[in-house]
Amino acid sequence: MRTLEFGLMVLGVTAVGLGATRLFGKSDEEKEKELRHLYGDRIKASESSKKNMQAFFDTMKKNQQQQVAGADGTQQEDKFADLLRGGKGEIKNQSLNVGRELRDVPVVTTPLPLQPKKKKSKDQDANEPKSSTGK
Repeated sequence: MRTLEFGLMVLGVTAVGLGATRLFGKSDEEKEKELRHLYGDRIKASESSKKNMQAFFDTMKKNQQQQVAGADGTQQEDKFADLLRGGKGEIKNQSLNVGRELRDVPVVTTPLPLQPKKKKSKDQDANEPKSSTGK
């Protein structure tokens, strides 16, 4: 019963809040006008960077289509690869540095087989001293 009452109260409060927002709230046009007034410089910068990125990707798409048609697009591929790497150039293979000091050692062609562990007999277990913890 208490769950039902709580649910109805939450539903009622939510409905009242939404209704008040609809009645007294600003329309989307008014909100956009206010945001453009307060943050106009940021919006202009964002729009210009969006236009620049769109132009860049349009040229990428054109070059990709030309490359499929048979034109050479290696310069554009290099530019795109640098873009994907965050402008850091060629990625170095760090695994080449692992074991660098051991490279002069010849590679073992046939590894030695592992020796199986010897099982202790019951007599050896009885002769071994117990640990100091008493277990």
